[in-house]
Amino acid sequence: MSDSPQSPAKYNMIYGGMSIIRKIVGPPSPSWIFGHMLQLTLPRRFGAGFGEFEFKWLKLYGPVYRIKACFGQDRLMIADPVALQYIFNSPDFEKGPTRDMLLHLMNGDLSLSCVKGKIIPPSNTWQNVLNHLYNIGDTHKRFRAAMNNKFNAPIVRRYQSVFESLAHEATLRPIGDHVDTNGRCLATAGGCNIERNMSKYDMLIFGISLKDLGEELISSNSQILSPLAASLSAASILVDAIRVRLPSWVSVIASLLPTPAFTVIRKNRYLASQLGSRIVHEKMNAARKGLDIDNDIYGLLVATGHLEARKSAGMSPDEIAGQAPLLLIAGQDTTANAVSFALLELARNPETQDQLRAEIQVMLSERSTNVAYDNMPLLNAFIKEVLRVFSAGPIKERMAVRDAIIPLKERIITASGEQITAIPVSKGEVVIVAPASYHRLASRWGSDAHEFKPSRWLDGTASQTDAIGPYANLLTFLAGGRTCLGWRFAILEMQVLLFELVRKFSFALTPDSGSVVQPRVTGVLMPTLSNGKRSLPLCVKKIE
Repeated sequence: MSDSPQSPAKYNMIYGGMSIIRKIVGPPSPSWIFGHMLQLTLPRRFGAGFGEFEFKWLKLYGPVYRIKACFGQDRLMIADPVALQYIFNSPDFEKGPTRDMLLHLMNGDLSLSCVKGKIIPPSNTWQNVLNHLYNIGDTHKRFRAAMNNKFNAPIVRRYQSVFESLAHEATLRPIGDHVDTNGRCLATAGGCNIERNMSKYDMLIFGISLKDLGEELISSNSQILSPLAASLSAASILVDAIRVRLPSWVSVIASLLPTPAFTVIRKNRYLASQLGSRIVHEKMNAARKGLDIDNDIYGLLVATGHLEARKSAGMSPDEIAGQAPLLLIAGQDTTANAVSFALLELARNPETQDQLRAEIQVMLSERSTNVAYDNMPLLNAFIKEVLRVFSAGPIKERMAVRDAIIPLKERIITASGEQITAIPVSKGEVVIVAPASYHRLASRWGSDAHEFKPSRWLDGTASQTDAIGPYANLLTFLAGGRTCLGWRFAILEMQVLLFELVRKFSFALTPDSGSVVQPRVTGVLMPTLSNGKRSLPLCVKKIE
């Protein structure tokens, strides 16, 4: 990569203020109203599968190209690793506006995913409105600093035995209960619904028991993405495009409407917030009695929060409690779906499943307790490949908060034949970062990057240059200041679950699951049936 100009002003002098984005090639727009957004987010409308259009454009135009958003707006699609590294690590870019209000509605204004600045204690709806508009200060940095050391490697290692115990309680026993002595799956959908059990498991890792959750919250939390999936339509895309052009208070008022999606989301946030408050107060009362409370994430936050708050670096009890909606939904979205896709690939590839089971038996012969999951090459290669192929967030928006220049790893040729090594963007411009496309770069992952192939992590095919993302150069957990705090938990959770599941059960496709189970984007990537229902039917047999 050659040196790029030092400032956006220099580019403006060269191009007379014209946006270079207009000069970058890309697919022709099929519609002024929708641009490419229907193809990008609703490929099923065109008889296409997940990412089919996006990956075709990647092959035709390279890792950086131009598409059209609604109403003829230009958008850069970016899969270039150097550009992505810059965008995720630079203070010049923040989350895009399209889903910002939805995150506030789902997770609450005190959530780490939503805070940007100073918080006004939300005692009523109008103060919630002000919180959304009042984005000054460094609240996100303070929250992240307070929470970051609760998710570090030593803390995560402490939870291995807890995860192993929870794996049996929340996953192995429920699955076993649905398989009879002849090894036939008893689920009415033609297979055991693995995904639902994964979601329950995720709710436990933060120290929240199923009893604490209660049936109402379990039901609400498991259903929260269903109305979002149903509401993702051409109309909703158009509404989002219009909404971001309106004052923020209009969106806040609109979110109070009694639509099915908003009603479920508001209910779930209320129940989760009540749960968070109750757990934090229980932890505080236990601490006052001298009891040990630092055996889970909530306990650690409460135990250190008061001391750190005195140094203006911690979180108040209300702020800690306010993370409950995010923790519950994030757990449901990420690891649950990743493990579901992992089991689907094991069912599709019985040879890989047998090889993994053999590796597990070797590990068990060496040590029956304190399993060294990191010392299992195939298990970890398989997990990395699942996270590569099935990115939880295939595309994300980022908005420039000031004029900036995005550097590129690969030169691109503009429509006029010019070669450029950097792209200037103006304040307010939105770009689309594309982890799923990045994960399919032949230069990064090999010429067969579109295939599911765990061996690429064992034979050196997967490139480890230009480090990006916290784990294996993947962007599944994003990167920079918005990196998923719980990524180490997610990896250990997947290791434990897959180890135990493959050890005790075999997985196979139902007569029709191989063709009807497809990835679908509904905010996150999840396994769905051909009718759009979130599900993963598999045939499961006990291994004696």
